[in-house]
Amino acid sequence: MIDKQRLHHQTWLTHRLSELHDDPHQRLLRTFATWHQLPQLRAKAAVKPLTSGSRRVAGEQFHTARIFLTWLDTTGRSLTFCEQADLDAWHALIQDLNDTLGELLLAGRTPAARRPHAGRTPAVEIGHTVAAYTEAIERVLGVPAGSVTLIDATTLHDWLAKE
Repeated sequence: MIDKQRLHHQTWLTHRLSELHDDPHQRLLRTFATWHQLPQLRAKAAVKPLTSGSRRVAGEQFHTARIFLTWLDTTGRSLTFCEQADLDAWHALIQDLNDTLGELLLAGRTPAARRPHAGRTPAVEIGHTVAAYTEAIERVLGVPAGSVTLIDATTLHDWLAKE
């Protein structure tokens, strides 16, 4: 049986990989997607149909892998020579973003008067935070503005819709 979400991911992946034709990590990212992500999605789909959330997580993993490889380049490292200290630094950067977004999501579930920025809605606050982290990461990576996507608009919308 063909799983609709897996097909959507494969189509999305084909487009992303074609956009990376000049990227030095395109081959590694293709290998990651082909030999890691797609088999996982196939195995999950064999048990039960995939959800759009499963597809989004796979897309976010691909984006994260690309950002990580680019970040390694900025540190003068390659994946071959990546050390624990490199992984720790990356994890600290991403964990800080996750912690901040988690706090904002939780703040959105508290009464407006008790929120740190009572005049702002949680959606506005989260949007500002994501934009700030994205700009900071782009500066660290030395890539053009708008070239990094930490959280796609659909995922952010879905998070906020659950409030």
